[in-house]
Amino acid sequence: MLNFLTTYLDLYTASVSGVLTASATNIACTPADVITGAVVQNYPIEKVYKMRQVYTKSSAVVHGSYIKIGGANVTYAVQSVLPFAAQGGMDAYTEVLIEEVV
Repeated sequence: MLNFLTTYLDLYTASVSGVLTASATNIACTPADVITGAVVQNYPIEKVYKMRQVYTKSSAVVHGSYIKIGGANVTYAVQSVLPFAAQGGMDAYTEVLIEEVV
């Protein structure tokens, strides 16, 4: 089986004052990719260009948390976490929709 989880993300939670604290590191995921299809139609046009999607097997990523991918200095807010039922005997993944925090 091919392994598409070729990069890693670091997971953060935000305190009441907005300070990010690392809660998990080196979670395997796919590289961030632009969102497509029906997902694009569900978000305001001004947000779509900041949106990305990643896939992971980790259940640690939840709505409302924050992630950084591949050690980059870009922070993303987790907007949606959806089960992704893979086909053809592949493992099940979690689809994570993220929005760049500016």
